[in-house]
Amino acid sequence: MLAMPLLVPVQLVAYSHHYNVCLVFCSTILDLRRPEMAEISGGMAFLQGVLSFCKMFTVSSLIGITSGVFSAVVLKFIDLRKTPSLEVALMLIFSYIPYGLAEGLGLSGRQAIIIVNLNHSCHN
Repeated sequence: MLAMPLLVPVQLVAYSHHYNVCLVFCSTILDLRRPEMAEISGGMAFLQGVLSFCKMFTVSSLIGITSGVFSAVVLKFIDLRKTPSLEVALMLIFSYIPYGLAEGLGLSGRQAIIIVNLNHSCHN
């Protein structure tokens, strides 16, 4: 009985992890298409791509995790039984704040949203 609810989030995390890697990899490839990258050698372009991928993946994930934990704490301590529409509004706000922050920093906002929503599905 107890293994079934734990199975669904594990499958969801495994699926979304591959999806996140594809999103960040695609963003890294698009970043390497800039005109100034034509002057860089193949080895340096590869190294810059790997570093860009690692930075984008790590920092976007940290933004998503931080926002998800903050929203879980806020939603835990606020009594939302009286106003369920406030809960919906807070969930939307906490989902899109990391998107704007990550995209504003030139990172993957889609990945930040996926990480926040994984956090919401696990804590709610």
